[in-house]
Amino acid sequence: MADIPAGTNAGTILVVDDEGTNRMLMKALLSSRGYQVVEAESGEQALEILESSKVDVVLMDVMMPGIDGIEACRRIRRRAEWIHLPIIIVTSLTDRETRIKGKEAGCDDFLNKPVDDLELLARVHNLVLVNLYHENLKKQHERLETLVAKLSAELREALARLEKGR
Repeated sequence: MADIPAGTNAGTILVVDDEGTNRMLMKALLSSRGYQVVEAESGEQALEILESSKVDVVLMDVMMPGIDGIEACRRIRRRAEWIHLPIIIVTSLTDRETRIKGKEAGCDDFLNKPVDDLELLARVHNLVLVNLYHENLKKQHERLETLVAKLSAELREALARLEKGR
């Protein structure tokens, strides 16, 4: 696995599951690898947490009371600021229909329960890196837009001075 660049934390993972035991197990595993873990027990609570916290990856159960994982995923994808937030559906459902619904809702990956620890860590690690690369690309894009705007203004000023000098 590629390493997370030095000077950055491993990332913040939002674990969404109505079963406390599942959240506890994933939190213990992820925390032992340096990830900060935020927990939610419902789709509604997950959306509230995303409003106020920076999260690098979401691990989302499907079957939950209220807003289920598929609908929560759909709502996350409707928000421009979360469009690239990696979402892994973690479910005991293995049927094709659930996978198709999850993909249509915008999830990036699936893991079956019971979760294989090494598979979970590998997928989370890779998606944290993808998210980190995306954020770096976004920052570079913003810097370039600022530079282009500055250079355009300087060029307009130089052209205006040149026109006055004629």
